[in-house]
Amino acid sequence: LILQVTLQPTRLLHRIYDYLAAWREFMHITFVKKIKADGTACKKCADVEGRLRDGGYMNRINRVVIAYENDPQSEGMQLAAHHQVAVAPFFIVEEEGKAPKIYTIYFRFLKEVLNC
Repeated sequence: LILQVTLQPTRLLHRIYDYLAAWREFMHITFVKKIKADGTACKKCADVEGRLRDGGYMNRINRVVIAYENDPQSEGMQLAAHHQVAVAPFFIVEEEGKAPKIYTIYFRFLKEVLNC
C-alpha cells in the first residue's frame, strides 16, 4: 500500500483503516494461548501476548482462544490436537482458498504474516 504523504492526517488514518479492514477480510488469525493446570497463565503465552499488545498487533488478531491444560475438551486443546501442535502459544492463519498455516514461533509469525 502506497499512501500519499500530502494527505491530511484524518484522511490518512481513514485510508489506513480501510486497508486494514480489507486485509482482515482475506486473512483470519487465531491466537491460541494456554492456561496451566494450576490455573496460572503460561509464561511464554503471556510474554507473546504482551509483545503483541506492546507492538500494537492485537488489532490484527481476529480471535483469542484458550487451551486449558486440565481440560482436553477446551477449544484451545481441541485446536492443538486437530492441528497436531504440542506447544503454546501458537497461531492459526487462515486465508481464503488455502490450507490453514500454523505458527509456533512468534518472530516467524511476525515476519511472515504481519510483515514486521
